[in-house]
Amino acid sequence: MPPPPPPAGIGEQLGGLFDQMMSGRAPSQSQLEQVAANLVGKVIGRTVTVEEVQEIRTRAQRGDYEPLREAAQRVRDHVRERRAHPRATPQEHDPEMAARIAFAKDCGRARAIMGFTKDDPLTQQIVKTRYRELARQRHPDVPGGSDKQMERLNWANEVLVKSLQ
Repeated sequence: MPPPPPPAGIGEQLGGLFDQMMSGRAPSQSQLEQVAANLVGKVIGRTVTVEEVQEIRTRAQRGDYEPLREAAQRVRDHVRERRAHPRATPQEHDPEMAARIAFAKDCGRARAIMGFTKDDPLTQQIVKTRYRELARQRHPDVPGGSDKQMERLNWANEVLVKSLQ
């Protein structure tokens, strides 16, 4: 017998429930409990079983809201903690990676300024030819050209030439 498929992520589960409700079908209690368990588990950082969710619901139906309050407080505390100490991005840990990411973004902008798409193959000769064509059009001495356009073109040319070395 093949192993059971892995459970869908919380996003897929919520999307499935939403689709189900939009089509006029109410989700089952067990579906709601499973999504609630997964959602609470994701937020507080530990596995929460469906049985725990069912126990909280059963006790709340009997008028005992303490487990529900405790679970809600754990979620609130977790959210406050995450806001107070957000995760550092990889760029904050590795300045070299931050520089590589910034350079990659610059290359994308430079390609756009010079009229290349991300899929266009580039060589130094192709960049040089395009630069000369655009320089003739954007030079400040040419009608319609400006210093700002020429500065951007020069910057884009420098970035692309550097990326090809």
